[in-house]
Amino acid sequence: MCPVLAFSGIIADDDPDGEKKRREMSEDLLKRARFLVVCGKKINDDVRADISIAKHSKVIPTTLEGVLECGD
Repeated sequence: MCPVLAFSGIIADDDPDGEKKRREMSEDLLKRARFLVVCGKKINDDVRADISIAKHSKVIPTTLEGVLECGD
């Protein structure tokens, strides 16, 4: 599940604490996951933070290409 898509519309854009709340919800979702699939070639600071949280929480980080290779 993509937190950006899953949580859009839940917290108002004009909420001063909105970004912090979205981040906390995303981290909670990630900590409950079994693996993290990183899609796309660009990795920004948010993606790096998600990968770090995943590794710390024993969640397996992989790429979409890695998942697709397993199906061959």
